[in-house]
Amino acid sequence: SQLDSRRSALNAHCNSLHAVHSPSGLTPYRLLGELIRLGEVAPSAAKIDLIGAESWSPADRTSREELFTELGERILTLGPPSQHPWRGVRRETILPTELPHVMDRIANVSTRLHACQSSARAVALALRCEAPANLASARQLGIRARHTLEAPTLDPTTIASPIWDTSRADLLDLITAGRRFLEASTAVGSQVTESAWEKDFDAARTALAAHGQSFFRLFNGTYRKALADLRGIARSSLPPDFTARLALSDHLISGQSALRTLRQGDALGVSAFGTLWRKERSDWSHLGRILHWVEAQQPDGLRAEFRQSFATRPDSAALGPLASALSTDLEGFIPAIHTLVTDLDLDPTEAFRVEGPEVIPFNELAARLETWAAAPDSLSAWIQYAARARQARSLQLAPLVQALHVGSIPPTDACNAFRRSCFTRVLRELTRHHPDLARFDGTSHSRLVEEFRRLDRERLTVARYRVLATHHAALPALNAGVGAVGIVTGELERKRGHRPVRQLLRDAGSVIQAIKPVFMMSPLSVAQFLAPGAVDFDLLVIDEASQVQPVDALGAIARCRQIVVVGDSRQLPPTRFFARVTGDDSEPRTEAGAAGLQDIESILGLCSARGLPGAMLRWHYRSRHHSLIAVSNREFYDDRLFIVPSPRPTDESLGLQFQIVSDGVFDSGGTGTNHVEAKAVCRAVMEHARRQPQLSLGVAAFSVRQQQAILDELELLRRENPDTEGFFNGHPDEPFFVKNLENVQGDERDIVFISIGYGRDPDGFLRMNFGPLGAEGGERRLNVLISRARRRCVVFSSIRAADIDLDRATGRGVRSLKTFLHFAETGRLDS
Repeated sequence: SQLDSRRSALNAHCNSLHAVHSPSGLTPYRLLGELIRLGEVAPSAAKIDLIGAESWSPADRTSREELFTELGERILTLGPPSQHPWRGVRRETILPTELPHVMDRIANVSTRLHACQSSARAVALALRCEAPANLASARQLGIRARHTLEAPTLDPTTIASPIWDTSRADLLDLITAGRRFLEASTAVGSQVTESAWEKDFDAARTALAAHGQSFFRLFNGTYRKALADLRGIARSSLPPDFTARLALSDHLISGQSALRTLRQGDALGVSAFGTLWRKERSDWSHLGRILHWVEAQQPDGLRAEFRQSFATRPDSAALGPLASALSTDLEGFIPAIHTLVTDLDLDPTEAFRVEGPEVIPFNELAARLETWAAAPDSLSAWIQYAARARQARSLQLAPLVQALHVGSIPPTDACNAFRRSCFTRVLRELTRHHPDLARFDGTSHSRLVEEFRRLDRERLTVARYRVLATHHAALPALNAGVGAVGIVTGELERKRGHRPVRQLLRDAGSVIQAIKPVFMMSPLSVAQFLAPGAVDFDLLVIDEASQVQPVDALGAIARCRQIVVVGDSRQLPPTRFFARVTGDDSEPRTEAGAAGLQDIESILGLCSARGLPGAMLRWHYRSRHHSLIAVSNREFYDDRLFIVPSPRPTDESLGLQFQIVSDGVFDSGGTGTNHVEAKAVCRAVMEHARRQPQLSLGVAAFSVRQQQAILDELELLRRENPDTEGFFNGHPDEPFFVKNLENVQGDERDIVFISIGYGRDPDGFLRMNFGPLGAEGGERRLNVLISRARRRCVVFSSIRAADIDLDRATGRGVRSLKTFLHFAETGRLDS
């Protein structure tokens, strides 16, 4: 139950890692691998949240990746987009015939800009203010000039007073009161004395209105008092009729009210109008013009600063012509710049970091116009780039495009930046659906794996005991003295004269099988010890089946109910050993057209020819470094083997290595050996014995003669270095060996040294004769030879791959040898 629990947890994690996300078709395993592969490339892209990437199909993702990669490639040609002279131009197309028209408009804008700047500087100088920096300030300068020219006569010492900003309504009331007093005093004229404006006529006016038309008015005291008041301020007799007297009272009352307002606002009037303020005797029309002039400034954005500068202005006699020139230049420049912006579909924010053409700095605009005029050909390239960038933004790549645009993503990293951002977003989405991945803890997982391993080993131990117990329960009782059991018991007690094995198995095979259910025998032993019909088996396993001829296997097959044939048709073919032993090295031929046993090389081939179901073991388990099996996988297994890449690809203690023996000479006409190379191999063996005695070692030579040369040289070195004998005797399960390629099949060691042996002769000539490799099936011998090492394989050779001339050599084995030497020397396989 503990093992099942750990297995379920590990399987659940595995299932989560390999769960395919739809519609992206990606798995967390793939995403993590891609992100790890990217390493430190384009780290800023990980911070960009590519919203929507989880909804892209593989085709969508590929098309976006290609588009973004293309943008990076275009930037390599264009230069940084944020510094490109045509940046901000959003026009989608431009024909060659349209380009001259655009350049004419640029020249026109440039000319009008310079004229506008010149006239604006003149006006600014006349007004004693700063020259305008852009179109908006130039227009404002023109407005200032107009208001300056429109200004009435005023007191410059008070026009900049804050009262004009805070009390304009009060000033309007003051001027209105002044005008009312003026109207009242004008209407009264010389009818009354000056003192009339100091008396209160409200009561008199009320009495006149109430009794002025009554027949008995003269008998009313209030009426008579009202008449007396009016006569007291009149310069002559009062008007005789009622209406005129009432109008006179109204004018006096209105003038008195206005006069009171004027007297109360006297300080305000002095502060605002200065010397122009003369109380009720002020020129109200002129003061009204001053107030209107100030109020007219408000919509144009002029405030106290303008009035302050106006108060200190010099003589502006020449301002009129200058302002007129500025107005004319602005009328020409404004439509020209707006037309150009429209024609180019210019985005001022991207082009000049401002919000509109009105605020483009004149200096920057002049410089840009000059740059545009000098680089018309780059406009088309920019338009094409901008169109692709807009397309990318429409495909949800706006954050990446912006990062690429400003340079935070180098254009050379565009592809990797897209992948990092996209994969990070999809992985984030996957961890939301599989929170266990986000909670993954390496320490806990490693502990879980170790617990599973321990429990699995314990279960294997239990399984052994279960098998043993089951077998023990099925053992026959050996206390019977008759039958097959009696025969076996009797043979156990004999001291001499035992039955032959063949007869014993024939007479008591069932009991012996019950005691020893597994027989391991060679084909010759099967024929020698198992009489037909004596014993049969439930299962026959034929190992190294590529080396077993069909005729040798048929005897064992005939004695079983089921067979499992294990072998590699790309390794050594069968030898004629058993045929030579039995003296029967011939076999009758079958009829023409039929594939007889003599036509099929091995029992492995026969099973394939007869259509038995087969399976290839795809996972290569032996090599601890992928280079040890890469050539075999390419040359002999069509890249169908699954090879685990080494986590330490550059570790010198792992993998395939090439050791050139530059002074090696092959004695082709004499001993057929390469003594220099044999000595180099033996020195390496002794070095290994001293430095890495804990690792098993094997030496393989291409020929029997080279094998013997190595053995002879090694014997001398071992005599001279007895301290190394501990290594040669220290691996009882995998002892040190020196073999040739004919008998190395089935062996494996931690480290293997290969001695090519063949090389140039003493005359410097290289024969294209490589022994068994040139014969039919030579490539199979090479496959066996180069796939024996688990950790490291060192190839000792006196020649390089380039020395092998395939035009002079024969056999696929030689061609494969050339590939192997090239890979060992360079680490590269030809595509």
